[in-house]
Amino acid sequence: SCVLRCCAGMCAVAAQSRLVLSTVGPFAIYGTPLVSACARYGTHYCDITGEVDWVRHVVYNLDKCARSTGARIVSLCGQDSVPWDLAAYIAHDVLSKKGEGGAKLASLRIFEEFKGAASGGTISTLFTSFQHPLKKIKGRFDPMATDAKGGKSAYKTQMRFPKWCCSFNSEYGEYVAPFVMAPVNSNVVRRSNSLLGYSPRLEYYEVEAHAGCMSAWLSVLQTFWFATAIFFPPWKAVMMSFLPSPGEGPSRKQMKEGYLKLTAIATSTRKDRISVRLGFTTDPAYEDTARMLVESGLCSLDEAVQKRGEAGVISPACAFGGKLLERLQNQGRGIFYSVSSL
Repeated sequence: SCVLRCCAGMCAVAAQSRLVLSTVGPFAIYGTPLVSACARYGTHYCDITGEVDWVRHVVYNLDKCARSTGARIVSLCGQDSVPWDLAAYIAHDVLSKKGEGGAKLASLRIFEEFKGAASGGTISTLFTSFQHPLKKIKGRFDPMATDAKGGKSAYKTQMRFPKWCCSFNSEYGEYVAPFVMAPVNSNVVRRSNSLLGYSPRLEYYEVEAHAGCMSAWLSVLQTFWFATAIFFPPWKAVMMSFLPSPGEGPSRKQMKEGYLKLTAIATSTRKDRISVRLGFTTDPAYEDTARMLVESGLCSLDEAVQKRGEAGVISPACAFGGKLLERLQNQGRGIFYSVSSL
């Protein structure tokens, strides 16, 4: 049975639908009744949340229910965190086919270059997540480490982030700094590893790359600026006076100038090394997030995906595999994608 309750209106929507796409937010406040109804009625569901703690609660409370009804509940289907999830999936797929018997993915080091503007809704969600955190789940293990049968997965992910504010990375040849969304992206990769079995002990590292030292430090200062507002309300009031309000977002011009370039350097247990590159040529946070969500939904209704029969509260890579990459390449403005040996 489903642990979380759903209201009559959301139950009616789910009961009459094969698939529901959700963009409501903050999801911790507004998203639970709809996803609960979808799990209960066996209705496939995709959303664009980046609220990992809320996803944990959804896994903990609804995974068993969704598996029993056949519902595919797939969160994190936008920029948070499809590109990173696909990069890990591709790296695993390529390395496992090298040599006889295949090899496991041992480590994944991701460098991203990103240009985009935040909307009022994203800023509001960020403040809500930190100022009104969800209660910690008192389970035997982190729900993100749940396997396909509901138990604790044997496949673990060790997440590593920069120790210093910014530094020069000789491997990538650029200055790097912590990326504010790395804790979100790393958790979706962790979820996929738990479900798909990339590696018994996957080492995951992620940073944002910058053209110079000054750019890297500005990124660090911007993160510090937001963190100060979260824990010091008077500063938040000042900051919100000139930031976009919920419902306001980047202009068409800003979205057209946006991009995301992602390089994942993957190493196998046999020491094979490859580089996976993904490139999005428009603003990934809004314009391409909408496309990622729609294509994820269409994947969920795809005949090949239906035959695989994946159900439960799962990750985009587990739900759709290479089908989502294929659709993103062929629809809309497409994406750039390459794999090379190192």
